[in-house]
Amino acid sequence: MIIDIKGAEASITSSASSFSGARLIKINATAAATVITLTTAGDAAIGNTTLLAGTHFIAKSPTDKIASAPTVNGTVVGFTH
Repeated sequence: MIIDIKGAEASITSSASSFSGARLIKINATAAATVITLTTAGDAAIGNTTLLAGTHFIAKSPTDKIASAPTVNGTVVGFTH
């Protein structure tokens, strides 16, 4: 697997973050039942999903935000279609 790192790893908490307009976030979940919530720029919920422990990639619109409880770490990564 090749990962194109575009920024420093940061905590994803219950306070939603847009990750500076990123479109793809690599998430490292250490808890077995981590819920990730995707919201609009105005904090309206788009949806959520439960992740198993491990590494996951979440695609989003640049203005969308990601929140999580418990806290997990995320890194902005690049990709091409």
